[in-house]
Amino acid sequence: MNSSHSVIAMRDWTRQWWDKHSKDYSLVTSTAVFDELREETNPHKQTALELALSLPAVEPTSQIEGIMQVYFKHHLMPRDPFEMHYTLL
Repeated sequence: MNSSHSVIAMRDWTRQWWDKHSKDYSLVTSTAVFDELREETNPHKQTALELALSLPAVEPTSQIEGIMQVYFKHHLMPRDPFEMHYTLL
């Protein structure tokens, strides 16, 4: 699967998850996500920002920082938020 097909597949899987499963969870975002999305130059920036703004936002805490360090250690999320691509929307 080439990269454009991979991006399309990930976007479709994300949309399917939101349609089928998002109601089963208490979804939140971080205030840091708003800053990341405002800096983003992706053509889907506005859609991603609108989605993020529709969710309750939590302020960063030391507990969240600890969780992030585990994610970084196990490569579950990039250290640089701009490594992520907001093409999943």
